[in-house]
Amino acid sequence: MKLKTLSLFSIAMFCTILSVPTGCTPAQVQEVTKIVTDTITLVQDAQTILETIDAAATVFFLAHPNPALQAQYEVALGKCQAALTVAARVSQGANSLTQDQADAAFADFKAAYTALTALLQSSGIMSSPNAMAAAPGQASVQVQTPLVMLKKK
Repeated sequence: MKLKTLSLFSIAMFCTILSVPTGCTPAQVQEVTKIVTDTITLVQDAQTILETIDAAATVFFLAHPNPALQAQYEVALGKCQAALTVAARVSQGANSLTQDQADAAFADFKAAYTALTALLQSSGIMSSPNAMAAAPGQASVQVQTPLVMLKKK
């Protein structure tokens, strides 16, 4: 599942529309714009990382078939993707999005991503928090930590 990328033009139009009917002050529009832009950036970053993980896991499961583990993996990955979809939707169409709302939208992703990486590490698919390999001795794929995981809230 790929999340749609919002263009800067779309964000600008959203902010323009936001300020007219709601009577928001320029400062309020600027604050919401920053939160929406930051949220979109975090969603896109996390989605890219999930795609990297999925590509490496696909190679692993081709080399080491394990239907039960693969089913667990697919559920864990699906939870991450669903949480990102929710976070992306929170940022779309919100005319009074607060930082607390944006942070709350990512709480489920943080929990799902932690569970996903724990499953991958305990099963040996992920050799460290930032590396995956299809088999021991093979070159590993670097997996960056999603920026949202580095946020304090």
